[in-house]
Amino acid sequence: MRRAPCRKRDRCTATLPVASALFLSLGFLGCGVSGPLRVIERAELAPGATHFALLPLSAPSGSEKRARRARLEGAAARLTYRLREELSACGALYLVPQEAVDRALGAGGRAREGEPWDEVKGIGIRLGVDAVLVGALLSYVEREGGSFGARRPARVGFLLRLRRIPDGKELWRAEFEEAQKPLLEDITGLGRFIARGGRYQTADELAAAGARAAAESFCRHVGSHR
Repeated sequence: MRRAPCRKRDRCTATLPVASALFLSLGFLGCGVSGPLRVIERAELAPGATHFALLPLSAPSGSEKRARRARLEGAAARLTYRLREELSACGALYLVPQEAVDRALGAGGRAREGEPWDEVKGIGIRLGVDAVLVGALLSYVEREGGSFGARRPARVGFLLRLRRIPDGKELWRAEFEEAQKPLLEDITGLGRFIARGGRYQTADELAAAGARAAAESFCRHVGSHR
């Protein structure tokens, strides 16, 4: 009986789709794919406008239990802190100190994403800024399992909007949404997976990566002509 020809080649050919996907994924990493951040508006501040304020991000609303609600509010506060860290190095744009924002909020109550514009505008006027950056934490699901074998990967989403004082015109808007997936389900995410240490991240780590990406986009698009 004659042996079937080219068994070895058949095996090699069978690996081509996987090898091609690996090559493309690594190629995406080098080509600067935007990933989970989506920028919707790209307008610059008016000439001479340099001061802006970051207001605390709001947490998802709903009927969660008190403990769950507290965790979401804590996550929104940590994300606000990370954004402030990243935005404070934004070239010629000046981010007003957190202490000044706290004083203005203490005088004017809540002023966050989803609140009436008059309240947000009032905070901006009291701070003497040209624009305010408001945002909301949209989703925050913690990883279940270990960093190399998560049963449920983390998921984080948030929205940011830069609005001009006093008319409220939206100058810049970005949405971040990422849910890490097992590589067998999404080989195209291999580049980001490797860039982040080849492991499943916590929700706070995903949020920090999102804050860094959002700040880079903000400084590039809004502060590019200061």
